[in-house]
Amino acid sequence: MEIAGLAVGIVGIVPLYNAVIDILGRVDAYKKFGAETQTSLVHFEAAKVRLQDWADSVGIRDGKLADHHNPRLDETKRASIIRMALESLKTLLDEVEHTTTSFKLPTRRPTAKADLWPTPLNEAGNKPEHHQVTSKMSRMNWAMGGREKLNRNIAVLEGWVDVLYHVATPGGGAAEHLVTSIPSEENEASFTASEAALKSTQESLVALDRRDILEWLDALKYDDEHEKHVSLHLNGTCEWIIRHPSFSQFTCGENLDTGARFLWIHGPAGFGKTVLSAWLIRYFGETLELPIAYCFSSSHAQRTEEFDSIVRTWITQLAKNSIEVLNQCQTMHREHSGRRASRGVIWSLLKQVLPQLPSCVLTLDGLDEFRDVNETRGVFLEELKEAVASTQVRVLITSRNEPDIEARLYASTTQPQDYTMLECKLSNEDVKSDLSLYSQAVVAKKFSKQDNTYRDDLSAQLAEKADGMFLWIKLQQSQLRGSQSKNTVQRIVEAMPHGLDQTYERNWKNIQELAEPDRIRAIDILRWLTFGIWGLTVQQLVEALIIEVDESSEVFCEDDLPADIDVEYINNEIKGLCRSFIDFRDDTENTSPGMKITIRTMMA
Repeated sequence: MEIAGLAVGIVGIVPLYNAVIDILGRVDAYKKFGAETQTSLVHFEAAKVRLQDWADSVGIRDGKLADHHNPRLDETKRASIIRMALESLKTLLDEVEHTTTSFKLPTRRPTAKADLWPTPLNEAGNKPEHHQVTSKMSRMNWAMGGREKLNRNIAVLEGWVDVLYHVATPGGGAAEHLVTSIPSEENEASFTASEAALKSTQESLVALDRRDILEWLDALKYDDEHEKHVSLHLNGTCEWIIRHPSFSQFTCGENLDTGARFLWIHGPAGFGKTVLSAWLIRYFGETLELPIAYCFSSSHAQRTEEFDSIVRTWITQLAKNSIEVLNQCQTMHREHSGRRASRGVIWSLLKQVLPQLPSCVLTLDGLDEFRDVNETRGVFLEELKEAVASTQVRVLITSRNEPDIEARLYASTTQPQDYTMLECKLSNEDVKSDLSLYSQAVVAKKFSKQDNTYRDDLSAQLAEKADGMFLWIKLQQSQLRGSQSKNTVQRIVEAMPHGLDQTYERNWKNIQELAEPDRIRAIDILRWLTFGIWGLTVQQLVEALIIEVDESSEVFCEDDLPADIDVEYINNEIKGLCRSFIDFRDDTENTSPGMKITIRTMMA
């Protein structure tokens, strides 16, 4: 029976099967990278034989469907599942063939026997072979990722073959004996099992594809940063931004034909821009249910190619949440081999992905904190504007009001401008209510035994003196203790410096007035954190501090290490010395040697 004569439910099955067999005939390259590869080859060949046996048993022979074939092929739902399985097999085998090419694996000449069975290990040396020279780099790449990828692909290949057996189980005899009535209950149970197998295999395949793509994109971790910042949010704060005219225009669904929209939220240091960004990310995703990708500068500030890492992070998040974006990444991955996507590839990928997500929101917090070497910050903004051109994507950026950022955001290389530029300049009035709530929370924690009237008066004094800066209150609160008398607290508050500059200046003066051993240690701590390539853990910092540059002494002496790096040690030997100049990032919610410690950006 020719393909043209098949019922509608079967159309496409035989051509897809033929395409799969054609690729299987070309892919025969996994042979001599060791015993593990030989084992993989056995599984690969076994899956191929099972696939051919399945086709023969259900009535697909010589590239055609027999008149007497398995009646389950005529069922529309089953035929749909079979087509899906064969399409996925074809895509998977394309990837397998790409892997053999990209890693330049050795190949064998195909033979009739080799098409069905792997060469036994004890016969491998006696068989004539077609040798392909492989470089040390190819073998290294194979060992570092190719073998694992091959094993994952073969596992999925076996899963898809299992799906085909579930959907149309071969009978015990030839295909012409398969035209028998099948009880409806048995038929329904078999179909349910087929759907379950298909779903399981699809989920496995998507998970494996996503894993490969994420490794290729090579983005930094980002979930921890968002969770850390959003955990600092106080109920009732940040909501003022929703009523801001620029934000309303940024989020409204009208006038989408005007192109992309940029919202630049900028303000002085310490005005809570990062917490505001974290809250907005949650607002976009949970309340407005918009596709969202975000990036915090703190997770990228110690890395080279900083601005490219922003794009990698955005694409990674979009690929995790959209199968369409994942497929786009997979296609680009096939076209551009390599262990890591290049700069040009990720920008090209962003341009291809964004039109598929017209309501997408891209957020970038702390643009001013990225190092602007050779005007790379301006180049990034120009490339970003070009990438979102002719889309309806929304881009949210927070920073201080730096002249170069303002100039690049408002400058347009096209006439008329193909995006809308919106702006929100943070003022004391904008954050006044939020600052009052934050001050109240700090005072309530410090002076829980005092009456409400006293706490309200004290929090109002702190809020007024903070002049809009949440960071100012955060830095000053260490001076306040619940055990202090009211008069003592009042004198401390009145003596508190105005603004962050005076705060840092006072703390630096305090370091200079320390006893010499403590002063030298504090300065050494700041040096290591300032000039280190990445943020250090407490354990790493402690080890670095005992390194001596004097050639007459030991470079590293373990006896200089403390007996225990506990809360008391961290508070007395690190925090107490460096005051407000350092930040601790505790992923475990406990003070520990593995906690990250970084230099605080003075003007953040």
